[in-house]
Amino acid sequence: MRMRFATWALVMFSGSIGAGLVSAQTAAATTPRPQPATITDGWGKKVQRPQRGPGSGPAPKHDIAGIWEPETTGFSPYGAINMPSDGKPEHAMPFTKAGEEAFKKNKPGFGTTEVAAALTNDPVNQCDPQGMPRQDLYELRTTEILQNEKQVVLLYTYDQMFRVIWNDGRPNPTNPEPRWLGYSTGKWADDTTFVATTNGLDDRTWIDNAGRPHSDDMVVEERFHRVDNETMEQIGRAHV
Repeated sequence: MRMRFATWALVMFSGSIGAGLVSAQTAAATTPRPQPATITDGWGKKVQRPQRGPGSGPAPKHDIAGIWEPETTGFSPYGAINMPSDGKPEHAMPFTKAGEEAFKKNKPGFGTTEVAAALTNDPVNQCDPQGMPRQDLYELRTTEILQNEKQVVLLYTYDQMFRVIWNDGRPNPTNPEPRWLGYSTGKWADDTTFVATTNGLDDRTWIDNAGRPHSDDMVVEERFHRVDNETMEQIGRAHV
């Protein structure tokens, strides 16, 4: 089965996040690119891209379980390369003063402020987890999703990480102790769309490979929409 990335956007705003690192409001969008006929699986082997045939069948209700092969290894792996700092207003990053200072301290190996590999201070290179939403944006490989009446569990190939999304009606915690992958709860928006909300994310992580910072008030929303039996779309937003 395959996973299709419909969109990922950073929705930046001020108001409810008192110590947020960005202000104003904008959204990043990427034009879909033609996809190659082969992809690299989690073992580094070239395999044919999964194709959705006419006999794939309808999507099962309230079920996103399965072993999913992404169409790409990340929707926006290089971050700011997809939102260049070229002086155009629509590409400007609306940082607050604190956000600008945090961004200048980060030394990424990619993006418009990239440095040589020997000079980067990327937390991933220090063996820290990627955090969210970077876990979905960089090196997303074959992912297994397990499901029961109370939980949805994602098993990631890259870094052998796992996440638990609680689906038992509990709310997200208020002012929780930050964790690398935060605290996730989910609910069904309709028969084939599962919505996960994650908060309590450790602000030592970066949003993407370009070194964009975030506060521990960031909230990430993911929508897993099962198009049919063989295809699922993932749509995400990070409220920074």
